[in-house]
Amino acid sequence: MNSSKIAYRPEIDGLRAIAVISVIFYHAQIEFLSIRFMKGGFFGVDIFFIISGYLITRIILFEIKNNNFSILKFYMRRARRILPMLYTIIIASIPFAWQKLLPFDFILYAKSIFASLFFSSNFFFYFSSIQYATESALLKPLLHTWSLGIEEQFYLIFPILTILCYKFFRQFYFLIITILFLLSLCFAQSIVIQNPNFNFYLLFSRFWELAAGSMLAYRELNYNSSKKTNRNYMFSILGLILIIWSILFFDNMTPHPSLYTVLPIIGTVLIVRFSTKNSLVTKLLSIKPLVFVGLISYSAYLWHYPIFAFSRMGGPLIIYDKIFLIILTIIFSIISFFFI
Repeated sequence: MNSSKIAYRPEIDGLRAIAVISVIFYHAQIEFLSIRFMKGGFFGVDIFFIISGYLITRIILFEIKNNNFSILKFYMRRARRILPMLYTIIIASIPFAWQKLLPFDFILYAKSIFASLFFSSNFFFYFSSIQYATESALLKPLLHTWSLGIEEQFYLIFPILTILCYKFFRQFYFLIITILFLLSLCFAQSIVIQNPNFNFYLLFSRFWELAAGSMLAYRELNYNSSKKTNRNYMFSILGLILIIWSILFFDNMTPHPSLYTVLPIIGTVLIVRFSTKNSLVTKLLSIKPLVFVGLISYSAYLWHYPIFAFSRMGGPLIIYDKIFLIILTIIFSIISFFFI
């Protein structure tokens, strides 16, 4: 904690790469020999949530302990990170929406823009009764901003919660986050069948995923432990296996988020907690192409959905169309990374 900087972990960007690749392939609906590829790719968003909870908590706690945390500066950093790319996607999509959408759909699209600008896309799509992963949902250009809504709401609430906990209940901070984690998970499991849309879109059903990352960050900053053991290497490998298994073998019929979601969450937690500089998993996740995909993952996530949505409005996509659109997404993402 005496260091003035938080160490960079390239394997985290490797995890981001796995997350965004799985999400893009899931939405692209890639099939090979009539077998759907990455049919559980929607779990990539959950991986993003854990990483966000981990990194944001690590930043906040690190700065609080070094007496240089400013909630205003924190919000400004988040705004600089999120908003320019979001504005770019919105502006770029407007001409295509004007050309391709019917009047009613264009009005819905315009409302989704308004919601995304005010950090409430998840509420908007829930109250619009849009069910994620349906064929009609694939034609909503900004549907994917629901996850930004959840993250932005977390960014607004969590720093205040952390400051209050550290001021009045510092010794119980980890316990408080753990209780909120359990309450959120139990809530998600209890309503996943009765109200799946509410469960999918709203923050409290997702808070446990962000809290899992938060607990990891707290433990890392407050407890020093040696990671150079065979047990830790095996745990990180198990984590990668759990993530890959979930992405390949779960599907739209899997209740989500729910206790089933615990599997990829545990996988991500194991990698973040137990990967070390010289471990096999860290070396795999730290290869330069994968790290670079992780670095452009935010741009790729924002670009891919409207690109595919507008393309689908022209008719069914064949495999070559999908490959071309994925390449186009990568090109736009690289340009955005360097210039936006």
